Amino acid sequence: MVLDGHIHIWDGAVDPSNLLGSMRQSGVDGGNLLSQAPASFSGSMHAGSPQARLENLMAWCEHAPMLQPFFWIDPVDTDAVAQVAMAVDMGVAGFKVICDHFYPGDARAMRTFRAITAAGKPIMFHSGILYDGKPTSQYSRPVNFEVLLDIPGVRFSLA
Repeated sequence: MVLDGHIHIWDGAVDPSNLLGSMRQSGVDGGNLLSQAPASFSGSMHAGSPQARLENLMAWCEHAPMLQPFFWIDPVDTDAVAQVAMAVDMGVAGFKVICDHFYPGDARAMRTFRAITAAGKPIMFHSGILYDGKPTSQYSRPVNFEVLLDIPGVRFSLA
């Protein structure tokens, strides 16, 4: 079985059968499907409120058990902890984070990471440079993620 750990939804149009067909042609059986970007992500094709992005993500995964829904969250949003609770209630498998305007150790982000960990969910982080041409890699250098080790039981990966 081949699973893709990092599948983006760029377009809001829900079409899991087409996606799964393309994946099968490529020899991929399933994987982690990432929601559309939060409003704060630079250059994003923003899909609306966190609720709308979650509903879109879950619609993609509803009849596709081989797609695991990962909610892309900005952990420094004022309502990020509430977004975690909403996403967990809706059945997400994990969370995606891109540190492009904050460091992983930011107190607001750490509060969100603790909430994700308390919910028993993993966090997938982007690490390194982005394709947007902005100098944001200072925030996502691997050494910056060592602060996560202060959260007992945290499960995370750098992608």
